[in-house]
Amino acid sequence: AMRQPRSWRGPVVAMIHTAVALFIMQIFVGAAQIFTSLADWAVALHVALAAGVPLVDAARLANAAAGVVVGKTGTAICTAQELAEALRVAP
Repeated sequence: AMRQPRSWRGPVVAMIHTAVALFIMQIFVGAAQIFTSLADWAVALHVALAAGVPLVDAARLANAAAGVVVGKTGTAICTAQELAEALRVAP
């Protein structure tokens, strides 16, 4: 049976553990129908970090990318254009 999405709007607290410290940050997300996006977020975060993006900026990029992908059906990607638009409208 297909799970019903949850409508969610508000801050997300991200806890990221590095070899040096545990970072806790609060990132605002817009309204979205959410099934799951943790894996999408984690992959996007690691890609951004591997590209040398600072941690807080990488978390924001990952949040925007996961928000795009979770709104699609099936296996999906976030294009550069979609990411740019998501970041443009993000609070």
